[in-house]
Amino acid sequence: MRTIAAAALILATTACDLPADPPPPPGNEIDQALLATYKRAVPKKASLVARLPESAAGAGAAVGDAAQYPQMAVPHVANVNTLIGNILDTVEAVTETPPTLYSSETAEFLWGPFDNADSPLEGDKAIVYIRDKGPDAEFHYEFAFARMMGEDVATAVPVIFGAVNPDEEVEDQGSGVLLLDFAASRAFAEANGGVTLREGRGRFATAFFRGPDENGSGNTHTVVVGSFRGFAAEDGAETADVDHLWGRVDTVEGNTIDFIDLSFDGNILDQSTVQETLDMQLVAFNGGLGRGEALLTGGDAGDNIGSGVECWNAAVERQFYEVTLTDGQGTSTVIETNGDATTGCPAPFNGPLAELNIPTLDTIDAGILTALQNAAENGL
Repeated sequence: MRTIAAAALILATTACDLPADPPPPPGNEIDQALLATYKRAVPKKASLVARLPESAAGAGAAVGDAAQYPQMAVPHVANVNTLIGNILDTVEAVTETPPTLYSSETAEFLWGPFDNADSPLEGDKAIVYIRDKGPDAEFHYEFAFARMMGEDVATAVPVIFGAVNPDEEVEDQGSGVLLLDFAASRAFAEANGGVTLREGRGRFATAFFRGPDENGSGNTHTVVVGSFRGFAAEDGAETADVDHLWGRVDTVEGNTIDFIDLSFDGNILDQSTVQETLDMQLVAFNGGLGRGEALLTGGDAGDNIGSGVECWNAAVERQFYEVTLTDGQGTSTVIETNGDATTGCPAPFNGPLAELNIPTLDTIDAGILTALQNAAENGL
Protein backbone atom coordinates (compact mmCIF):
# COMPACT_ATOMS: atom_id res chain seq x y z
CA MET A 1 0.00 0.00 0.00
CA ARG A 2 2.96 2.36 0.37
CA THR A 3 3.28 2.52 -3.41
CA ILE A 4 -0.31 3.56 -3.99
CA ALA A 5 -0.07 6.04 -1.12
CA ALA A 6 2.82 7.80 -2.81
CA ALA A 7 0.91 7.69 -6.07
CA ALA A 8 -2.04 9.53 -4.60
CA LEU A 9 -0.10 12.01 -2.53
CA ILE A 10 1.85 13.32 -5.51
CA LEU A 11 -1.40 14.72 -6.92
CA ALA A 12 -1.50 17.13 -4.00
CA THR A 13 1.75 18.77 -5.06
CA THR A 14 2.22 18.15 -8.78
CA ALA A 15 1.91 20.98 -11.30
CA CYS A 16 1.69 19.91 -14.92
CA ASP A 17 4.62 21.66 -16.61
CA LEU A 18 3.83 21.89 -20.31
CA PRO A 19 6.58 23.03 -22.70
CA ALA A 20 6.74 26.82 -22.95
CA ASP A 21 7.76 26.39 -26.59
CA PRO A 22 7.85 23.35 -28.85
CA PRO A 23 11.13 21.46 -28.41
CA PRO A 24 13.53 21.65 -31.35
CA PRO A 25 13.15 19.04 -34.09
CA PRO A 26 15.28 15.91 -33.72
CA GLY A 27 18.63 15.78 -35.43
CA ASN A 28 18.15 12.20 -36.61
CA GLU A 29 15.60 9.42 -36.87
CA ILE A 30 13.40 8.58 -33.88
CA ASP A 31 14.90 5.88 -31.68
CA GLN A 32 12.12 3.27 -31.82
CA ALA A 33 13.40 1.35 -28.79
CA LEU A 34 13.42 4.55 -26.75
CA LEU A 35 9.93 5.42 -27.98
CA ALA A 36 8.64 1.98 -26.95
CA THR A 37 10.04 2.54 -23.46
CA TYR A 38 8.26 5.87 -23.15
CA LYS A 39 4.96 4.47 -24.42
CA ARG A 40 4.90 1.97 -21.57
CA ALA A 41 4.21 4.93 -19.31
CA VAL A 42 0.60 4.93 -20.55
CA PRO A 43 -1.10 2.45 -18.18
CA LYS A 44 -3.04 -0.55 -19.43
CA LYS A 45 -6.76 -0.89 -18.76
CA ALA A 46 -6.13 -4.04 -16.73
CA SER A 47 -4.48 -1.85 -14.10
CA LEU A 48 -7.53 0.36 -13.61
CA VAL A 49 -10.85 -1.26 -14.50
CA ALA A 50 -13.08 -3.17 -12.07
CA ARG A 51 -14.80 -6.48 -12.64
CA LEU A 52 -18.30 -7.26 -11.43
CA PRO A 53 -19.68 -10.76 -10.86
CA GLU A 54 -20.18 -12.03 -14.38
CA SER A 55 -23.89 -12.85 -14.19
CA ALA A 56 -25.00 -9.64 -12.49
CA ALA A 57 -28.22 -8.69 -14.28
CA GLY A 58 -31.76 -7.82 -13.32
CA ALA A 59 -32.87 -7.06 -9.77
CA GLY A 60 -34.68 -9.54 -7.54
CA ALA A 61 -35.77 -9.64 -3.94
CA ALA A 62 -36.07 -13.37 -3.28
CA VAL A 63 -33.77 -16.37 -3.04
CA GLY A 64 -32.98 -17.60 -6.54
CA ASP A 65 -33.40 -14.19 -8.18
CA ALA A 66 -30.42 -12.21 -9.46
CA ALA A 67 -28.42 -10.75 -6.57
CA GLN A 68 -29.33 -7.13 -5.97
CA TYR A 69 -26.13 -5.61 -4.53
CA PRO A 70 -23.94 -6.41 -7.56
CA GLN A 71 -26.63 -4.91 -9.78
CA MET A 72 -26.73 -1.74 -7.67
CA ALA A 73 -23.00 -1.29 -8.27
CA VAL A 74 -23.27 -1.83 -12.03
CA PRO A 75 -24.02 1.78 -13.12
CA HIS A 76 -21.10 3.38 -11.28
CA VAL A 77 -18.58 0.66 -12.08
CA ALA A 78 -19.59 0.43 -15.74
CA ASN A 79 -19.44 4.21 -16.14
CA VAL A 80 -15.99 4.45 -14.54
CA ASN A 81 -14.67 1.55 -16.61
CA THR A 82 -15.93 3.26 -19.76
CA LEU A 83 -14.48 6.60 -18.68
CA ILE A 84 -11.06 5.15 -17.89
CA GLY A 85 -11.13 3.14 -21.10
CA ASN A 86 -11.89 6.26 -23.15
CA ILE A 87 -9.08 8.20 -21.47
CA LEU A 88 -6.48 5.53 -22.10
CA ASP A 89 -7.78 4.79 -25.61
CA THR A 90 -7.47 8.50 -26.48
CA VAL A 91 -3.87 8.77 -25.31
CA GLU A 92 -2.90 5.38 -26.74
CA ALA A 93 -4.45 6.17 -30.13
CA VAL A 94 -2.33 9.32 -30.38
CA THR A 95 0.88 7.67 -29.22
CA GLU A 96 0.42 4.81 -31.71
CA THR A 97 1.02 7.37 -34.47
CA PRO A 98 4.57 8.57 -35.25
CA PRO A 99 5.61 11.30 -32.79
CA THR A 100 6.04 14.82 -34.08
CA LEU A 101 9.41 15.15 -32.41
CA TYR A 102 11.70 14.08 -29.62
CA SER A 103 13.68 16.51 -27.48
CA SER A 104 16.73 15.18 -25.66
CA GLU A 105 16.89 18.51 -23.83
CA THR A 106 13.52 18.01 -22.15
CA ALA A 107 13.56 14.19 -22.45
CA GLU A 108 10.12 14.01 -24.04
CA PHE A 109 8.24 12.78 -27.05
CA LEU A 110 5.56 15.13 -28.36
CA TRP A 111 2.62 14.53 -30.70
CA GLY A 112 0.83 17.44 -32.35
CA PRO A 113 -0.54 19.99 -32.45
CA PHE A 114 -3.39 18.17 -34.20
CA ASP A 115 -7.04 19.03 -34.71
CA ASN A 116 -9.27 18.20 -31.76
CA ALA A 117 -11.80 16.42 -33.95
CA ASP A 118 -14.45 16.03 -31.22
CA SER A 119 -14.61 19.78 -30.54
CA PRO A 120 -16.99 22.22 -32.26
CA LEU A 121 -14.65 25.07 -31.27
CA GLU A 122 -12.84 26.50 -34.31
CA GLY A 123 -9.08 26.39 -33.93
CA ASP A 124 -9.25 23.83 -31.09
CA LYS A 125 -6.14 21.68 -31.26
CA ALA A 126 -4.38 19.29 -28.91
CA ILE A 127 -0.95 17.99 -28.04
CA VAL A 128 0.18 14.88 -26.18
CA TYR A 129 3.54 14.43 -24.54
CA ILE A 130 5.32 11.72 -22.56
CA ARG A 131 8.20 12.97 -20.47
CA ASP A 132 10.99 11.08 -18.70
CA LYS A 133 11.42 12.67 -15.26
CA GLY A 134 14.36 10.41 -14.40
CA PRO A 135 14.64 7.27 -12.24
CA ASP A 136 15.08 9.31 -9.05
CA ALA A 137 11.83 11.25 -9.49
CA GLU A 138 8.72 10.34 -7.50
CA PHE A 139 7.34 9.08 -10.80
CA HIS A 140 9.64 8.12 -13.64
CA TYR A 141 7.28 9.26 -16.41
CA GLU A 142 4.44 11.71 -16.82
CA PHE A 143 2.11 12.31 -19.73
CA ALA A 144 -0.60 14.79 -20.64
CA PHE A 145 -3.28 15.47 -23.21
CA ALA A 146 -3.74 19.23 -23.50
CA ARG A 147 -6.15 21.43 -25.47
CA MET A 148 -4.75 24.56 -27.11
CA MET A 149 -5.74 27.25 -29.60
CA GLY A 150 -4.01 26.94 -32.95
CA GLU A 151 -0.25 26.53 -32.73
CA ASP A 152 0.16 28.57 -29.53
CA VAL A 153 1.56 26.19 -26.91
CA ALA A 154 1.22 28.98 -24.32
CA THR A 155 -2.56 28.45 -24.45
CA ALA A 156 -2.28 24.71 -23.73
CA VAL A 157 -4.48 23.44 -20.89
CA PRO A 158 -3.99 19.85 -19.65
CA VAL A 159 -7.30 17.95 -19.47
CA ILE A 160 -5.76 14.51 -18.95
CA PHE A 161 -2.67 14.06 -16.79
CA GLY A 162 -0.85 10.94 -15.64
CA ALA A 163 2.27 10.15 -13.63
CA VAL A 164 3.47 6.56 -13.73
CA ASN A 165 6.13 4.15 -12.53
CA PRO A 166 5.78 1.29 -15.04
CA ASP A 167 7.27 -2.05 -14.08
CA GLU A 168 10.49 -2.48 -16.02
CA GLU A 169 9.87 -6.18 -16.69
CA VAL A 170 6.11 -6.79 -16.69
CA GLU A 171 4.19 -4.60 -19.12
CA ASP A 172 0.81 -4.40 -17.36
CA GLN A 173 2.21 -3.75 -13.89
CA GLY A 174 3.26 -0.60 -12.05
CA SER A 175 1.77 2.29 -10.11
CA GLY A 176 0.62 5.79 -10.85
CA VAL A 177 -2.03 8.49 -10.80
CA LEU A 178 -4.49 9.72 -13.40
CA LEU A 179 -6.55 12.92 -13.50
CA LEU A 180 -9.40 13.74 -15.86
CA ASP A 181 -10.16 17.45 -15.59
CA PHE A 182 -13.52 18.30 -17.16
CA ALA A 183 -13.50 21.58 -15.24
CA ALA A 184 -10.32 22.71 -17.00
CA SER A 185 -11.66 21.58 -20.37
CA ARG A 186 -14.91 23.46 -19.79
CA ALA A 187 -13.04 26.61 -18.71
CA PHE A 188 -10.85 26.38 -21.82
CA ALA A 189 -13.91 26.25 -24.07
CA GLU A 190 -15.59 29.14 -22.27
CA ALA A 191 -12.44 31.29 -22.42
CA ASN A 192 -12.22 30.77 -26.18
CA GLY A 193 -15.86 31.45 -27.01
CA GLY A 194 -17.02 27.86 -27.18
CA VAL A 195 -20.44 26.49 -26.24
CA THR A 196 -20.17 24.27 -23.16
CA LEU A 197 -23.66 22.78 -22.98
CA ARG A 198 -22.31 19.33 -23.86
CA GLU A 199 -19.06 19.67 -21.89
CA GLY A 200 -18.64 17.44 -18.85
CA ARG A 201 -18.11 18.96 -15.42
CA GLY A 202 -15.97 18.31 -12.38
CA ARG A 203 -12.91 16.10 -12.04
CA PHE A 204 -11.97 12.48 -11.52
CA ALA A 205 -8.70 11.51 -9.82
CA THR A 206 -7.44 7.99 -9.30
CA ALA A 207 -4.36 6.20 -7.98
CA PHE A 208 -3.50 2.62 -8.88
CA PHE A 209 -1.10 -0.21 -8.20
CA ARG A 210 -0.73 -3.55 -9.95
CA GLY A 211 2.07 -5.93 -9.08
CA PRO A 212 3.22 -8.93 -7.05
CA ASP A 213 2.10 -9.47 -3.48
CA GLU A 214 4.73 -7.84 -1.26
CA ASN A 215 4.55 -10.85 1.09
CA GLY A 216 5.98 -13.13 -1.60
CA SER A 217 2.92 -15.35 -2.09
CA GLY A 218 3.26 -15.23 -5.87
CA ASN A 219 -0.19 -13.65 -6.21
CA THR A 220 -0.73 -10.52 -8.29
CA HIS A 221 -2.59 -7.65 -6.62
CA THR A 222 -4.48 -4.80 -8.29
CA VAL A 223 -5.74 -1.88 -6.16
CA VAL A 224 -7.42 1.26 -7.51
CA VAL A 225 -8.67 4.22 -5.44
CA GLY A 226 -10.72 6.95 -7.10
CA SER A 227 -12.55 10.15 -6.27
CA PHE A 228 -15.15 12.17 -8.20
CA ARG A 229 -16.01 15.73 -7.22
CA GLY A 230 -18.75 17.80 -8.87
CA PHE A 231 -18.68 15.29 -11.69
CA ALA A 232 -21.16 15.00 -14.55
CA ALA A 233 -20.55 13.50 -17.97
CA GLU A 234 -21.68 15.09 -21.22
CA ASP A 235 -25.21 16.54 -20.94
CA GLY A 236 -25.32 15.45 -17.29
CA ALA A 237 -27.69 17.55 -15.20
CA GLU A 238 -26.71 16.28 -11.74
CA THR A 239 -23.19 16.28 -10.36
CA ALA A 240 -21.85 13.48 -8.17
CA ASP A 241 -19.36 13.18 -5.33
CA VAL A 242 -18.23 9.55 -5.13
CA ASP A 243 -15.25 7.73 -3.65
CA HIS A 244 -14.45 4.16 -4.60
CA LEU A 245 -11.88 1.44 -4.17
CA TRP A 246 -11.62 -1.75 -6.11
CA GLY A 247 -9.17 -4.40 -7.05
CA ARG A 248 -8.37 -7.99 -7.73
CA VAL A 249 -6.17 -10.78 -6.47
CA ASP A 250 -4.96 -13.22 -9.13
CA THR A 251 -3.70 -16.24 -7.24
CA VAL A 252 -0.96 -18.65 -8.28
CA GLU A 253 -3.61 -21.39 -8.22
CA GLY A 254 -5.51 -19.64 -11.00
CA ASN A 255 -8.33 -18.25 -8.84
CA THR A 256 -9.48 -14.63 -8.69
CA ILE A 257 -10.87 -12.52 -5.86
CA ASP A 258 -12.54 -9.27 -6.94
CA PHE A 259 -13.49 -6.57 -4.44
CA ILE A 260 -15.36 -3.28 -4.72
CA ASP A 261 -15.99 -0.60 -2.07
CA LEU A 262 -18.22 2.38 -2.94
CA SER A 263 -19.23 5.44 -0.93
CA PHE A 264 -21.59 8.01 -2.40
CA ASP A 265 -24.06 10.66 -1.33
CA GLY A 266 -27.52 10.83 -2.86
CA ASN A 267 -31.23 11.15 -2.22
CA ILE A 268 -31.54 7.43 -1.64
CA LEU A 269 -34.57 7.32 0.66
CA ASP A 270 -36.32 10.01 -1.41
CA GLN A 271 -38.36 11.26 1.54
CA SER A 272 -37.02 14.82 1.23
CA THR A 273 -34.30 16.66 -0.67
CA VAL A 274 -31.58 15.84 1.89
CA GLN A 275 -28.97 13.28 0.95
CA GLU A 276 -28.01 10.05 2.63
CA THR A 277 -24.65 8.27 2.49
CA LEU A 278 -24.53 4.73 1.15
CA ASP A 279 -21.43 2.61 1.71
CA MET A 280 -21.30 -0.71 -0.12
CA GLN A 281 -18.68 -3.46 -0.18
CA LEU A 282 -18.73 -6.46 -2.53
CA VAL A 283 -16.37 -9.42 -2.76
CA ALA A 284 -16.62 -12.20 -5.36
CA PHE A 285 -14.67 -15.44 -5.89
CA ASN A 286 -13.90 -16.50 -9.48
CA GLY A 287 -16.41 -14.02 -10.88
CA GLY A 288 -19.38 -15.55 -9.06
CA LEU A 289 -19.82 -16.70 -5.45
CA GLY A 290 -19.76 -13.71 -3.13
CA ARG A 291 -21.05 -11.49 -0.38
CA GLY A 292 -22.10 -7.86 -0.20
CA GLU A 293 -22.59 -5.53 2.76
CA ALA A 294 -24.24 -2.11 2.74
CA LEU A 295 -24.58 0.72 5.28
CA LEU A 296 -27.03 3.65 5.01
CA THR A 297 -26.58 6.71 7.24
CA GLY A 298 -27.51 10.38 7.51
CA GLY A 299 -30.20 12.37 5.73
CA ASP A 300 -33.72 11.11 6.24
CA ALA A 301 -32.33 8.16 8.21
CA GLY A 302 -31.62 10.58 11.09
CA ASP A 303 -29.99 8.79 14.00
CA ASN A 304 -30.87 5.41 12.55
CA ILE A 305 -28.37 3.20 10.73
CA GLY A 306 -29.53 0.74 8.11
CA SER A 307 -27.29 -2.23 7.38
CA GLY A 308 -27.75 -5.03 4.87
CA VAL A 309 -26.10 -8.32 3.99
CA GLU A 310 -26.55 -10.31 0.79
CA CYS A 311 -24.90 -13.57 -0.29
CA TRP A 312 -25.08 -15.13 -3.75
CA ASN A 313 -23.99 -18.32 -5.45
CA ALA A 314 -21.68 -18.92 -8.42
CA ALA A 315 -24.50 -17.95 -10.79
CA VAL A 316 -24.89 -14.65 -8.86
CA GLU A 317 -28.32 -15.70 -7.61
CA ARG A 318 -29.35 -14.48 -4.18
CA GLN A 319 -29.10 -17.10 -1.45
CA PHE A 320 -29.47 -14.91 1.64
CA TYR A 321 -30.54 -11.34 2.38
CA GLU A 322 -31.04 -9.46 5.64
CA VAL A 323 -31.64 -5.81 6.56
CA THR A 324 -31.14 -4.53 10.12
CA LEU A 325 -32.13 -1.13 11.53
CA THR A 326 -30.19 0.24 14.50
CA ASP A 327 -31.73 3.23 16.27
CA GLY A 328 -29.98 6.08 18.07
CA GLN A 329 -30.01 4.13 21.34
CA GLY A 330 -28.16 1.20 19.78
CA THR A 331 -31.11 -1.17 19.59
CA SER A 332 -30.98 -3.34 16.47
CA THR A 333 -34.04 -4.84 14.77
CA VAL A 334 -34.10 -7.17 11.77
CA ILE A 335 -36.69 -5.61 9.46
CA GLU A 336 -36.29 -7.95 6.48
CA THR A 337 -34.77 -11.37 5.94
CA ASN A 338 -34.80 -13.89 3.14
CA GLY A 339 -33.08 -17.27 2.97
CA ASP A 340 -30.83 -19.08 5.43
CA ALA A 341 -27.47 -17.58 6.38
CA THR A 342 -25.91 -20.95 7.24
CA THR A 343 -26.44 -22.48 3.80
CA GLY A 344 -26.70 -19.26 1.81
CA CYS A 345 -23.36 -17.81 2.91
CA PRO A 346 -20.79 -20.62 2.65
CA ALA A 347 -17.12 -20.17 3.57
CA PRO A 348 -15.28 -17.91 3.13
CA PHE A 349 -18.36 -15.65 3.14
CA ASN A 350 -19.94 -17.04 6.32
CA GLY A 351 -18.83 -14.03 8.35
CA PRO A 352 -18.37 -10.26 8.01
CA LEU A 353 -16.17 -9.19 5.10
CA ALA A 354 -13.92 -7.36 7.56
CA GLU A 355 -12.69 -10.78 8.73
CA LEU A 356 -11.23 -11.42 5.25
CA ASN A 357 -8.89 -8.40 5.51
CA ILE A 358 -9.96 -7.16 2.08
CA PRO A 359 -8.88 -3.52 1.46
CA THR A 360 -11.63 -0.93 1.87
CA LEU A 361 -11.84 2.85 1.84
CA ASP A 362 -11.66 2.73 5.64
CA THR A 363 -8.44 0.71 5.68
CA ILE A 364 -6.61 2.79 3.05
CA ASP A 365 -4.25 5.43 4.48
CA ALA A 366 -6.30 8.60 5.04
CA GLY A 367 -3.70 10.63 3.15
CA ILE A 368 -4.56 8.82 -0.08
CA LEU A 369 -8.21 9.83 -0.12
CA THR A 370 -7.38 13.33 1.05
CA ALA A 371 -4.93 13.83 -1.82
CA LEU A 372 -7.31 12.37 -4.40
CA GLN A 373 -10.24 14.39 -3.10
CA ASN A 374 -8.13 17.54 -3.19
CA ALA A 375 -7.08 16.86 -6.79
CA ALA A 376 -10.68 16.11 -7.78
CA GLU A 377 -11.87 19.26 -6.03
CA ASN A 378 -9.16 21.70 -7.11
CA GLY A 379 -7.22 20.19 -10.02
CA LEU A 380 -3.43 20.22 -10.31
